[in-house]
Amino acid sequence: MKILISIILSLFLYAEADAAKKIFPAPTGYVNDLAGVIDADSKGRMTMLAERLAKEGKAEIAIVTIQSIKEFGFADIEETAVKLFEEWGIGKKGKDNGILVLASMKDRKIKIEVGYGLEEKVPDGRAGEIIRNGIAPYFKSQRYGEGLYKGLLLLSEAIEGAAPAVKKEARRGQGFGQGFPIEIIIIAFFILATLVSMIMQIVRGKGKVGGRRYRNNTFWNSGSGGFGGGGWSSDSGGGFDGFSGGSSGGGGASGNW
Repeated sequence: MKILISIILSLFLYAEADAAKKIFPAPTGYVNDLAGVIDADSKGRMTMLAERLAKEGKAEIAIVTIQSIKEFGFADIEETAVKLFEEWGIGKKGKDNGILVLASMKDRKIKIEVGYGLEEKVPDGRAGEIIRNGIAPYFKSQRYGEGLYKGLLLLSEAIEGAAPAVKKEARRGQGFGQGFPIEIIIIAFFILATLVSMIMQIVRGKGKVGGRRYRNNTFWNSGSGGFGGGGWSSDSGGGFDGFSGGSSGGGGASGNW
């Protein structure tokens, strides 16, 4: 009897160890191009954006390409994505703010797997729309890196609430127009433009204002202010330290191209 119990226990432990066996290679960054289809420029831009989102605590997003689903022993892309998400632990533990964008090249399948904590911001319908309108059109012309970058941009907009903010500003502008007749706004604009023009002429003609000398057009040409300011820049956030143990419940969407 003891021998039988030992055998059963050994079989159970072996099965448990086999189930815990790693199927996928360890992640090397936020972008893991296992199929070798992403260009260097797109990979760099995706990495920078993903690092910023992670650094700000908004989301941990993994972009992954594979050659085929079968090489990992799965029947479909949904099962593959769930296992990959679980194995890597994408997202913060307890916060579950992870997203996986998985593309299987030979199968022509794309899956966006969403962690529990982001299902409200990226519901299934929004994930499907991002695949159809953001990623798939680029994939059809074999611009894989650009398509994945576009998908990441749309995901970041959903996470950060960019679309609602635009609507709010539009409503605010309508309220201002209702409170002030358009004629008054136009007249005020021309008065202001005239005053600015007069001041600029004085500066150009004399080179002095109130005993102090100023360089012409400083406001317009400055690299740190005004309309001549420098372009957008980003801190890359110090690299990739691995994902943080998040989980998902199968939310998101899948599609093809």
